[in-house]
Amino acid sequence: MKHHEHTRKVLAETWPHLFSFPVPLKIAIHKDFPPVGERPITRKRFLRFLAWWCSRPDYVAAVQNGRARYGLDGAMHPMVRTTTRKPPAEVFAAAMAAGTLTAREREHYRRQRVAEMKAADARRGA
Repeated sequence: MKHHEHTRKVLAETWPHLFSFPVPLKIAIHKDFPPVGERPITRKRFLRFLAWWCSRPDYVAAVQNGRARYGLDGAMHPMVRTTTRKPPAEVFAAAMAAGTLTAREREHYRRQRVAEMKAADARRGA
């Protein structure tokens, strides 16, 4: 956890509007991470930090309060509403049809679908 705090300090120097305190981050903000030479830390370290940062209770509370999300550029981005989110099965089907899934993504969606089916069975009492 100490290394995450160090990473937060480094990121707060570059993007103080995002990492000085919990602010809802843009969906898929990792895709906006600058290219090599223009970034303060490695991409891998950034992804690990995001996983930790976004799972913290104060960050989750900030997201649940319905505040706008922000990107690395400081621009506001719309909130993702659960009513506008596509079900995982639709996302999977579209990606399979386009042939854009990696093996890891196929396994993730397969597990997610199995969990959905088990939950549906439990609701039916099967």
